[in-house]
Amino acid sequence: MIRFINCSHVRARDITLQWPASWTSEWRYCSDVAFDHVTIHSRGISNGDGLDFDGCTNVRVTDSQFDCGDDCLCLQTSMTNQPCKNVFISGCSFSGRWAGIRIGLLSRGNFEDVVMTNCAFNNHNDSGLKIQVNEGGEMRHMLFTHLAMTNVPRPLFLTFCQKNAWYAAPPDELPPMKSGRDLRFEDFTVDDERGSKNFGFVIIGMPGHPVENLSFKNIRAIFPGGGTAQDATNIVEELTPENLGNHWPEMGSLRRAAPAYGLFARHVKGIALENVRFEANNPETRSAIVFEDVSDVETNKLAPR
Repeated sequence: MIRFINCSHVRARDITLQWPASWTSEWRYCSDVAFDHVTIHSRGISNGDGLDFDGCTNVRVTDSQFDCGDDCLCLQTSMTNQPCKNVFISGCSFSGRWAGIRIGLLSRGNFEDVVMTNCAFNNHNDSGLKIQVNEGGEMRHMLFTHLAMTNVPRPLFLTFCQKNAWYAAPPDELPPMKSGRDLRFEDFTVDDERGSKNFGFVIIGMPGHPVENLSFKNIRAIFPGGGTAQDATNIVEELTPENLGNHWPEMGSLRRAAPAYGLFARHVKGIALENVRFEANNPETRSAIVFEDVSDVETNKLAPR
């Protein structure tokens, strides 16, 4: 519906955008853009993203509402020399068929200095926060705090792998592996009652290329439960180029439910958990937390049950 390219000093306030034919808006290589009291409706459209920022800097989105047929808000970098940085999101309400906020997938350039605070997520089919770096960019220095999620199967789905997502990338050339690090998740409340076993916080790096320096503080999450003894022994597929094939690194790429009902992490270096509590409403045979190839773990006031 709207596309701005190479623009600066853009302000959008008190407007409603609804029923686009595809993405509602794309902001490509823009700087100093601010959105306040913006409402977006794009339900019923399979790729009806809300706000898509590609290679944008100094972005503010405040006090806005999203009800989208795909991801509500996206941060992307399709060019190596166009980073996405200095992004502030506050006071927003997200509801969507897919993710609340998606950072990456298109990730050729760097992402840094992203802050999200005081936001609500409701009735997503996929994830609240979906963070994916896989095309050679670096991802670092992000804070997600004071978030409330209701009926969101995965509060966080974080992947670090090798996969060409950019349409012009050579099909036989894999992007380099750099880093995904220094991400903080604080003061979350999560309540999901819809009954899927594919829920929880999921973090997956690559062998020899771990996600680094993650912090979880003041997290209380209630999940449906219901995992079986077989689920507890599941071996999740590695997100290698061979296993991914032509698929994106989505939850379905893992082939089966994770062996933990609260937090599953693989290939991580440096993770701190403080005042974290996971609960299940129904009988659950899986552990609340399962780590595979995870080092430098710190825990304090950890209360899974």
